[in-house]
Amino acid sequence: MLSRKFVICLLLTGLLFSAAAQGQLDYSLIKEVDLKSHIDFLCAPALEGRVAPGQGSEQAQRYIASLFEKYGLQELESAPQYLQNVPLRISRTDYESTKVLLDFGDKQISFSANDQFFFFPKGGEDYDICGEVILCGYGITAPEFNWDDYQQTDISGKFVLVIDGEPRLEDGSSRLNGERGNPTKYSRDVVKARIAQSKGALGLLIAASVKTDSAGIVEKFGNKAEKMFDPIVQLPGYESDFPVIYLNSDAAEEFVGGDAHYFEAYQYLLPNEPRLLKDHQRDPVTLTLKIRYKDIQDTATANVIGFLPGQTDNAVLVMAHHDHEGIKNGKLYPGADDNASGVAGLLGIAKATARSSGKPANSIIFLSSGAEEKGSLGANYFIQHPPYPLDKIITVINMDEIGRDGSPQFRAMFDPSISGEKDLLMVFYSGQTPAFAEIAKQLDQQDLNLLLEPVLTFHSSSDHVPFHAQQIPSMFLFTGFHSDYTSPRDVPEKIVYDKLLRVTRFATSLTWEIATTKKRPTFDTSITEVERKGTYGH
Repeated sequence: MLSRKFVICLLLTGLLFSAAAQGQLDYSLIKEVDLKSHIDFLCAPALEGRVAPGQGSEQAQRYIASLFEKYGLQELESAPQYLQNVPLRISRTDYESTKVLLDFGDKQISFSANDQFFFFPKGGEDYDICGEVILCGYGITAPEFNWDDYQQTDISGKFVLVIDGEPRLEDGSSRLNGERGNPTKYSRDVVKARIAQSKGALGLLIAASVKTDSAGIVEKFGNKAEKMFDPIVQLPGYESDFPVIYLNSDAAEEFVGGDAHYFEAYQYLLPNEPRLLKDHQRDPVTLTLKIRYKDIQDTATANVIGFLPGQTDNAVLVMAHHDHEGIKNGKLYPGADDNASGVAGLLGIAKATARSSGKPANSIIFLSSGAEEKGSLGANYFIQHPPYPLDKIITVINMDEIGRDGSPQFRAMFDPSISGEKDLLMVFYSGQTPAFAEIAKQLDQQDLNLLLEPVLTFHSSSDHVPFHAQQIPSMFLFTGFHSDYTSPRDVPEKIVYDKLLRVTRFATSLTWEIATTKKRPTFDTSITEVERKGTYGH
């Protein structure tokens, strides 16, 4: 008869996804010198910042593919020579013909591009849309903060005008974030847009915040405004048609009869206060948006895909995008942390797992995605044209910026005075897969400060987002925000290589742990609430 202690040991072995019977990894194969060599190559001036499409990103693809072959990874049939072709369409916005028109019934106002409004479309066909405009505060729906600017307001088929940022206290700190005071994710325009789009809005108008003058939106979006005339890169047939338009204060005030006090008054409202200030809105207000494109051409980039077969067709997908921002105004954007660090980590994992002493229960797919900086185009193409059945992918592990001591504060991207936290590794994971937190804690043998955050709906723009949206359990590894993000200052000399080594070995253990179990991680859609406090390791 089996002893109780022996039975418990067997159960624990299954729960912890033990890999003992399926071979061991040699972590010494992951070397700091190799990680540095990968980053030096990817950041070299000859690769011109790896912009996609471009010859630099193509060089990066060939480099990664050659190492996949060297490590002994297999090609997928739909990705010969380790490359999945990703077709792209390039266009430019024809601002001379693109118009924003307001109709108040008694008069019509036409706004000027790159002065009164700024518009960064994602490409597509020429189109005209027209609809009523409704004011909705900051455009935030945040149940965890008991704040809903759309409460009892139907915005379906309408444009929404919201205030930039998020509600603040009189000292300027966030009303939502309590004592912490730092801006939340809801201050981000991409989050506001996703909320508005999910509620059926035609488009989103973002007004300059109350702390700026009439030219404030020009200052706030000055860097972004420089991109208005950049080429638009998108997947053919999948262009976004949800417009987000930024207005300076003078233009925004036209929606409320020239009354600047509307925007000042709204910031002092309490959460869900019934006074929505609709009395300030001109009635009716109709907006017509005429969008036109020019210089349309078709081109391509590629995803790099390697395959390590397991005992089953189920697969763990490990990924890191290889593209970056290129050269702008004569300045090279090397992208050492974003995301040469992630690619170096991906190559380290590939080498160690491909040369393991045993065959894992599940297969492993290595994906270095292209055109992430253009809106996760490579990752989206992988999903839309899967080279491997999506229902066989049991977990996604994405690495994006894993080489620095950054800060957990989003504001650190814009404030260089905010210092990074030593050994910080943020692990954002699908809140519908709570087992990931325990697995990460058990596997942390690398002296990392783990910040574990469950997320029900990802709002970041990295490549795990579309996989999570397909209800594939996902993890996102990230070492924190810093002000060198997307700048010429993101250079190899600032990478913390001993930390990158430890993060890569930790990510390798995560990959192997899930790959060596026959129990598939679950994505429990019945989980609708998570507690996001942040759990540190040591």
